[in-house]
Amino acid sequence: ILLGLGIIIRLFLVPMAGFKADMAFWKGWGLAVADKGVLWLVENTNYNYPPGFTYVLWLINKIYAIFKNPYIINDYWSDTNLLYLFLVKSVTIVSDLLIVWLIIKMANMLRYKWGRWLAIVYFLNPVVIFDGAVWGQVDQFGLMLFLVTLYFLLKEKPLLATVIFTIAFMMKLQNIVFIPLFFLFIFKKYSWEKMIKAIEVCLISLLIVCLPFWL
Repeated sequence: ILLGLGIIIRLFLVPMAGFKADMAFWKGWGLAVADKGVLWLVENTNYNYPPGFTYVLWLINKIYAIFKNPYIINDYWSDTNLLYLFLVKSVTIVSDLLIVWLIIKMANMLRYKWGRWLAIVYFLNPVVIFDGAVWGQVDQFGLMLFLVTLYFLLKEKPLLATVIFTIAFMMKLQNIVFIPLFFLFIFKKYSWEKMIKAIEVCLISLLIVCLPFWL
């Protein structure tokens, strides 16, 4: 019931305009990368997000173009463009749902009995709802990827966790603060050799995500 309430609240707030400056940047960047590609975006716009986020913007605009024409200027650039607001805010709404699942799953793995309540406290937190469903920010997307990293660490799959972690800080740059702790954890739990292997996997994953930029 509480989970359903949180979903209804988020869907009810989708039509709100969001943080207009970021929405305008994302519309411009998304249109650029969907039409011209990654390199044109970087060379000809003021794009200042991590490399991985370009793929999210590309996907949003490609889906948008299936239903509406992004070149109907007044409609596309309107602050109340419901389709665009829904596509952007869906990223955070889906991320919030996955975060709830991850909190419960990891709590069970750690045999912590309050996992479901912690998940609900997160999901109904006014700050979380405001940041995603009202402002349309994607902080939850980065958090979700980081929690997936922790999940695979708990499953004792450090190399898969490394791949997800690399994608996480290539999507939301805030996750870079965990880089030293992440590799230190692998070193302490496994070995020096496993940490070196994880660093190699991280660099390969980084190269793949950033390949269009390197080219």
